[in-house]
Amino acid sequence: MSKHRSGEREVTMRKKQFFGVIIIIIVLSLFFGGIVGTYLGAQSQNDEGITYKIRLFMKIIKSVEKNYFKQVELGELLDYAIRGMLRSLDPHTVYLDRDDYNELIVGTKGSFGGLGIQIGIREDVLTIITPIEGTPAYNAGLLAGDKIVEIEGISTKGITLQGAVKKLRGKSGTKVTIGIEREGIKDVTHFTITRDIIKVKAVPYSGMVDEEIGYIRLSTFSETSPDEFVHAIDSLTQEGANKLIIDLRNNSGGLLKAAIEVSDNFIDKGKIIVLTKGRKIGTSKEYYAKKHSKHEKPPLVILVNHGSASASEIFSSAIKDWDRGLILGTKTFGKGSVQQVIPLDRESALKITTAIYYSPSGRSIDTEVNDSKYRKSIGVDKEEEDTTTYYTRRLKRKVYGGGAVTPDVVIESPKISELETKIYQKGLFLTFTVDFTSKHKIEKGFSVDKTMLNSFKNYLRKKKIEFTDKEFDESIEGITFGLKRNIAIKLWGIKGSYESVLMDDRQVTAAIEILGKSETTDDLFSFIERSKSTE
Repeated sequence: MSKHRSGEREVTMRKKQFFGVIIIIIVLSLFFGGIVGTYLGAQSQNDEGITYKIRLFMKIIKSVEKNYFKQVELGELLDYAIRGMLRSLDPHTVYLDRDDYNELIVGTKGSFGGLGIQIGIREDVLTIITPIEGTPAYNAGLLAGDKIVEIEGISTKGITLQGAVKKLRGKSGTKVTIGIEREGIKDVTHFTITRDIIKVKAVPYSGMVDEEIGYIRLSTFSETSPDEFVHAIDSLTQEGANKLIIDLRNNSGGLLKAAIEVSDNFIDKGKIIVLTKGRKIGTSKEYYAKKHSKHEKPPLVILVNHGSASASEIFSSAIKDWDRGLILGTKTFGKGSVQQVIPLDRESALKITTAIYYSPSGRSIDTEVNDSKYRKSIGVDKEEEDTTTYYTRRLKRKVYGGGAVTPDVVIESPKISELETKIYQKGLFLTFTVDFTSKHKIEKGFSVDKTMLNSFKNYLRKKKIEFTDKEFDESIEGITFGLKRNIAIKLWGIKGSYESVLMDDRQVTAAIEILGKSETTDDLFSFIERSKSTE
């Protein structure tokens, strides 16, 4: 009897819940109907107007409630409807429920337990934008562009960014297993990674790479980035630097304000750095350099790759469009949209794309948003994909639209082989380093010689890693780099690691070569033109 009454109460409650939802939808229907009534006029059953669509939605909700083979929660259905609606817009416009909102707040505090990766949705696939230097993900060998297809054995198909963050973050010391699809690797590779507290230093290293050329590694655009960056430049200038390499590889961005302030070191007062265009009043803005630059003249080479995104693209496109320096590396990620977080109540919010970034020449930086529809909606009269020719502001060099930043000089990074992936997957660079450095005395300036390589080869075989001598030889560049970096980190920390491996980095050495032959900024572009004419 009690069970019967309990069942009746549950049915009654569910009916109240259902009719509560229906009442809300009716109110919305009347509201929208009133607003658009003069536009819609008389509605037929086949009308495509707003009122008809709301009525259709009500019928679907009612039909699912009545006929679906198992009991469904109406609140969940509405959540799914909201998420599906926003997902159709762009990957960065999302509904944040209580857990998602809390995760977003935690992520802004600058210290949290996680893997150390920046992630995004690219072509509906959860993708690593960049691993953060010195973190568990970086040390495990995860790469920009890796596709995360599984988390703890569960497919990530259809997952939201917030859902992925929730699964990947956790207490320091706990483990998570992810499945990675990587270009050139046939099968899904699984990495089990131990979470750690993630703290990011804006400038983890700066130093001289020869008597004239200074190098600055800028890893993020945070609140401290402008001050750390200026301190690095001033220190290098005192050491004699009159040319600079600025390394933005795997810098996934950060604060717009920081990108503008860093750019202001090289772009003179009154020149535009970036502009945003949006439909709502207040979202279309122009941002200008505010000071006369102390560093307007030194030749610059900016290093970028597919892990360079957002604020990195604002900075590098400003440098490129004002012909202030040379961009070297590979094409950037193409995340050039502006998001605003709008609280809906105390426990939820809407993160919504409100505008698109444009470079000083007028090019869109973004590749993710459906640019043709968006550009039309904000009054840019171009329905086709933006592959238009633009011109840099000073030298009138040709540049092209379509999103992201294309380097002036393309230098590919070496591809990671299947053998290297296995080594990183098992953490064998690190474990070998611990063993080898305990038995051998190694001085700064060391090189990875045949003896060390043979020791490592034997170590891999003892660890049951299957490979041929040919596969080992084909991976020798990456293996040498991995050994050198890990040994240097173990013995001398991050600073010692940079000092050990920078001259083994083909993009850095290419930048040094170009700067070595250029006394002025214009010499950089003359050098490129001469190189093209001799090809």
